[in-house]
Amino acid sequence: MPPRPPQKGMNLNTLILILTAIGGLVTVGKVLLPLAVVPEKVEQVGQSVSAVRRDVDDVAKVQAVQTEALKRLADIASDANATRRDVDRHGAEIKEVQRRLDRIEAR
Repeated sequence: MPPRPPQKGMNLNTLILILTAIGGLVTVGKVLLPLAVVPEKVEQVGQSVSAVRRDVDDVAKVQAVQTEALKRLADIASDANATRRDVDRHGAEIKEVQRRLDRIEAR
């Protein structure tokens, strides 16, 4: 067989090889480019976790203050009830003394 004359342009194998290389580069780009932003994302997540931790600490402090306030209010209510009982009892004693004075004056 006589040798073939060189053809101008690309044959099918070269075209497939070029397209495969381009596809490989695109795939590598899709895999490696997101990995480049991982440290930034990790830092953002760390900042979010820190913010949430601060919020939780603030909520714990607020709850502690609210609990203390509720205890004080309960003590005040208890003292108010005791004071009311004392006032009622002394009021009754005063009325009793007033009746005795009225009887003594009536004699």
